[in-house]
This record gives sequence, C-alpha cells and structure tokens, in this order.
Amino acid sequence: LFLGYGSSATGLHLLWSPPSSFDAEPRAKLPFAIMNNLTLGAKYVAWDTSIVSMMSRGTGVTSSVDHDTAGQSTFVQFVGSDAFFVTEAPKFVRVWVRRDDGASEELLAEPGANVGKWASDGTTMAWMVFSEQKTDAGGSMVSEKIELFAGPHTNTKAGVQPTRLGRLTYLENKPLGLGQKVREGVLSYAGGRPVTFFRLTDGAFKTLPADPPIADTKWGELVWADDQEVMVVVLQGIQGKTVLRYKLDDLGPWQPLPQ
Repeated sequence: LFLGYGSSATGLHLLWSPPSSFDAEPRAKLPFAIMNNLTLGAKYVAWDTSIVSMMSRGTGVTSSVDHDTAGQSTFVQFVGSDAFFVTEAPKFVRVWVRRDDGASEELLAEPGANVGKWASDGTTMAWMVFSEQKTDAGGSMVSEKIELFAGPHTNTKAGVQPTRLGRLTYLENKPLGLGQKVREGVLSYAGGRPVTFFRLTDGAFKTLPADPPIADTKWGELVWADDQEVMVVVLQGIQGKTVLRYKLDDLGPWQPLPQ
C-alpha cells in the first residue's frame, strides 16, 4: 500500500500493487485526516476519524460502517475480510464486527463495564473487561478492576465462548495505552509497562525486563511477538537505537495470573 500526497486540496492518493509490478495510477483520493490510521486488508482498506470507514479494493467504493450507538468508533484490525472495531460512548465501550456481507453486529459488551483491547489471530481472540472508569489525580481515566478473557475466534455474538483467565492487577488504577496483538495464541500487550505476554490457553504471563540491557536507553515500540519470540525497539532519547530480539523461553518461567 502506498500513499502519495500534495496540497490539502489534493489529499491522499491511494495505490496498491505487488512491488514487482507497481502501478502508479491512484486507486482513490482520500482526505489527509486518515493518513496515520490507514489499514490494508485482503479485500478492503479501513480507517477511522470519529467513525470507521471502509473502501473496497476491487471497486474503490467508500462507505461508513454502521452501528447503533453514539460516540467515537476506532478500527482495531481485519481478520480475513471481517473488520473489527470498538465504539466508545460515555462510560461504555463495546467491540463490534463488520462482516464481509456488509452486516455489523455487536460482538462483546458487558453491562456496567467496558470491553476493549480486543485482538485475534483468527483462531483465538482475547479482550479485557474494565470496571467503570474514573478520573485519577492526574486527570487520566483508570479502572479499579481489569480482567482478561479469551475464546475461540468468532464473527458473531452468538459464537462468543468466553473464558476468564484472571485479573490484570498491574494495570489497575493506571492509565492504559495502545498496542495489543494476538499471534499463535499469545497476546502481547504494550499499553502498560513492562510489555507483557499472555498465554491464552491459561492466562500465564511473562514480561520484558523493566529496563533494556543497553545503558541510557528505554523501551520503544513492540515490533513483533508470537509464541516463540519477541522483537522490540530500544530508544536513545527519541531516536530508535536498535531492535532487540528475545526468545520467549529466555524470559523466565510462565507466571500464573492473579485471580
């Protein structure tokens, strides 16, 4: 996927093709506002501003993703041709799916609680359930209780089979960040430090060391994590210094989650 852009009147030019046969003819023109949150899927391109929008790669037709709740919508990921997204309304977060047939359905919701940090590898999906959020002394939204759930991947609400894995006490009463991914049955979560890896069969976890093994550096972006290895950027100041690679086996034994 390639982006070309000029003046604000021109906007973004969207192109895609195999690198060996690059076609410079724009497939679509889109607004600048989507530049940092554009995702290429097998059949669609998706982005979000305050709503989720999608465009068919085959036709170039753009449409917004319908759902029945007010508030902000945020695209999460594609699984095959299904798009998964989150809606945030005051004191309530839900996970939705927009299936390839064009229908949207609420996938996960908890009465009186927030549901989010959803991710899937197409076989297993994981998500967090938060108690009602409150504002801490620094003005950030925090939750007193956070629990981790997992289940077989599904694209229908009727197919959800949740298993509670445990309580994420290290995230409770702390602001949460972004960055969750499921690969090969392992959830990596970079939105709280240290970066943590959860085995979705039982919720057991491992973490990266509190500090990188390079003097005067700090952890940066998590690049990759699956059931075998982890790759993460190390920063010196605001610049990427290097990428460290760990085997999960070298991060010590799996620890049980608090219940």
